Amino acid sequence: MKFDQLQSSNADPEMVNNGFNKPYKPTKKYWFLGGFFVLVIILQITLVRFDLSQTLPASVQNYIYLPAVIINYRQIITMSDIYDQDQAMAVFSENTDSQEMGLGISFKNVNERRHIAQERIIRDLIIANLVKQFNIEPTEDEISKEWGRLISTSETENKLLDSIKKYLGLSKEQYRDLTLLPSLREIKLHQYYHQTDSIDSENKKIGTDQLSERINQAREAIKKGEDFAQVATRFSDDPQSAFSGGDLGWQKMGERDADFEGAVFSLAIGEVSNPIKTDFGYYIAKIEDKKIANSEVSVKVRQIVFLPDDNFENWLDGEVNSTPIWRLTKY
Repeated sequence: MKFDQLQSSNADPEMVNNGFNKPYKPTKKYWFLGGFFVLVIILQITLVRFDLSQTLPASVQNYIYLPAVIINYRQIITMSDIYDQDQAMAVFSENTDSQEMGLGISFKNVNERRHIAQERIIRDLIIANLVKQFNIEPTEDEISKEWGRLISTSETENKLLDSIKKYLGLSKEQYRDLTLLPSLREIKLHQYYHQTDSIDSENKKIGTDQLSERINQAREAIKKGEDFAQVATRFSDDPQSAFSGGDLGWQKMGERDADFEGAVFSLAIGEVSNPIKTDFGYYIAKIEDKKIANSEVSVKVRQIVFLPDDNFENWLDGEVNSTPIWRLTKY
């Protein structure tokens, strides 16, 4: 029977034209498969939600795919990813005291540790997405150079690998993927943020305006005769020198930033500099004394340090918060 003939007939609309004009009925096999997949999904959610997957034998864990977090509707962080990060933190806690190191957290608390591991992986993945979007992925050469720098701090590669194994329980490849590469990505994203005017331009302008206002307020106070040391204590962003009224003691050439020295060493005793821009921030300096010994000039100087607000963390937090994220875990 042709389709147009079937249309004009009195056939049951629920009938399917499968060549025999018989109704389609799901077989027991399809019902079984459908029920099986539903049970698998329920099992996955239960294992993730109640953190039960590690109670299973290792041979079983390797074959069960357990999504813990879904990002951007398509990217999945698995429980295995969280456990790998958690294990590194657990080994770290066995060899160090995170509280004594000033981290403010206890890596010995499993739930707290896994929460930190989960949120770190989420952050690292979103940073990786941004790095890819801006086409600034670290090159193999950059990764090799950073690895070489780490080796130089440990004398030999074997000593570095021993330290990584001792304090994190990671192989070279695991350290590269879990720590080294995410760290380089964040560094490159941080640099790109500050080098690109189109990113977060409004907040950057606000930060620059606020910095200029603070510098002008400090200069006005000095011009009105307020003691330089008191102004330094009130305005300086460097807690250590602010505590001592900006006192740096005696300084020789070659000990500070070239831009700072170029402005400071040209001042007369008692003279206050204009704002000095350096790679680290802005400075206002005052020369209190100057001496020459063995043809070497030294100056006794006070400083006020002005550091620009780094809005990178706020911007990145905004990127993370605006990303669709579904956390299936209890952490």
